[in-house]
Amino acid sequence: MLQDLLSNWIYILPAVFIAFSFHEFAHSFVAYKLGDTAQKESGRLSLNPINHIDPIGFISLVLFGFGWAKPVQVNPYMFKDRKNGMIQSAVAGPLANLILGFVFTILMQLTIKTGLFINGPVGNYLYYFCVYSIVMNVGLGVFNLIPLPPLDGSKILMGILDEETYFKIMQYERYIAIFMIAILLSGVLDGPLLYVRSAIIDFYSNIVSKNFILRKRKRLIHVASFFIYLTVKYQSVCNIRKSRHFTGKYRYSTVTDLARFLG
Repeated sequence: MLQDLLSNWIYILPAVFIAFSFHEFAHSFVAYKLGDTAQKESGRLSLNPINHIDPIGFISLVLFGFGWAKPVQVNPYMFKDRKNGMIQSAVAGPLANLILGFVFTILMQLTIKTGLFINGPVGNYLYYFCVYSIVMNVGLGVFNLIPLPPLDGSKILMGILDEETYFKIMQYERYIAIFMIAILLSGVLDGPLLYVRSAIIDFYSNIVSKNFILRKRKRLIHVASFFIYLTVKYQSVCNIRKSRHFTGKYRYSTVTDLARFLG
């Protein structure tokens, strides 16, 4: 039993560190880009887990199955548009996790298709690490979108509700947070959260397993190359056109230029 638990934590710990670090970094990075310069001084513009992991939250994760990282302190008064800035910085964390979940789904499929999964301990570890990372990131992203304090969903509400209504609700933030913890411990939310998480993971798996990305890659490269070729060639024609405009000898319309180029 203990051996199984320890073997699972070999996969879980790196997945937790990556999920929490990217989540909090995304909050800090977006807030910084929107004008909250204090993020740079706080040391949160980093993917170093030490800067983001909360000891009590980590212990809670180990003991009870849910936990938290150090929250990023965002100052909405530094944003040009406080409401939109708050929404963007709040959404950034869950969105980063959902994107990571998709990336790890691709990596997991690659370990299967390339045979790494069955070719030794390294491939086996990589496969299960990807599995735990998918579950951790998608679960964290979905969970944080619940619109109750202290989760990111409550900060998204700040951008949707008028300030008076929002701050009336936030007067009871401490009590709502206690209520939220009680609900989590009771297991009432387990079913709905599991359903949403599973639906997103299934959606990712369906996209990747159908080789949507891998099968279409060559075609996308060909299409992109063609458009780059068109752009470069057309730009060269436009440069010729500009030089002739400068001399005043020739005046071509855009349509004429393109026709000459394609011809």
